[in-house]
Amino acid sequence: MNKKNLDEVNELVRLAENLRVGILFEPLHEHEDIPDAVWAELGIRDRDRYARAVDRITELKSWENP
Repeated sequence: MNKKNLDEVNELVRLAENLRVGILFEPLHEHEDIPDAVWAELGIRDRDRYARAVDRITELKSWENP
C-alpha cells in the first residue's frame, strides 16, 4: 500500500476476486535505501486516510470469513 492506492482497496479486492487469486496488503515502509523523492511521492503521511483503508480491508476480510 502506498499513498497512491490507499483509496483503491475495493477495486483491488474486486480485481483479485475476478482473477480468482488472493490478495495481501502491506504498507510501504520508509527505509534508508528508498530515495527521498520516491518516499515523498509514495509515502503514507495521512494517518486518517491510512486508518480508513485498513478499516475497509478489515471489513472486507470479515465478510469473507463470517
